Amino acid sequence: MLQAIYAPRWFYGVDLFMDILSALILLSIGFVAFRHYWFSGRKNHLLFAFGLGVYASGLVFKVARNFIFYSGDIADITLSQIHSSVAFVSWMVIVSRILIVLGLLFIFFLYYTSPKEVQAITVFLVLVSLILSDSVYVIFHMISALLAFFIGFHFSRSRKKHSFSQKNFLSLSFFLISISHILFFFISFSGWFYIIGEFVQLCGFILLFTTLLSVVLYGKKNPS
Repeated sequence: MLQAIYAPRWFYGVDLFMDILSALILLSIGFVAFRHYWFSGRKNHLLFAFGLGVYASGLVFKVARNFIFYSGDIADITLSQIHSSVAFVSWMVIVSRILIVLGLLFIFFLYYTSPKEVQAITVFLVLVSLILSDSVYVIFHMISALLAFFIGFHFSRSRKKHSFSQKNFLSLSFFLISISHILFFFISFSGWFYIIGEFVQLCGFILLFTTLLSVVLYGKKNPS
């Protein structure tokens, strides 16, 4: 199912810039995490970097899809008028959502360990839900919000056992990402939910970047 564009016209292009910036921030964070893995050999740094890279790839597909809509006023015409473009753009939407959810799942499984069989079944059920659901954008944002929330909850819970102040900001960054997906959940009611959600999501990524950057600058271990 092809989702319509709910953003106001004046926001066209602004969200593209914000999503591109978000993808670059995530790739930068992933590079920092991979660099930590290269020197420390800790596998959790590698998995964290991989998860963020997959999430960033999902944002890139989202940017490409929205660019197609925004160029040539495609967002204004009906599905019956765009014919062959429907399947291609719909495919891009599905791939974007799958990559974003997979990125969050990689990070989620990093902190909530479970048997490999359970992880595989979970990934399979999530992918089937994203591909086959008639209300796919609702399912997508619901799953993304829950995953980001529990990742943030992990850092919030673990900070009670350690004195790392960075964990406060790590938990807040993922909570902001979770809130952004909750806002996206209501975009069919008002384009302002999309606008606010984009800003909240970007703030979450920036906070995550500055937090991990402070870990590098001050020589502290990245909390796990």
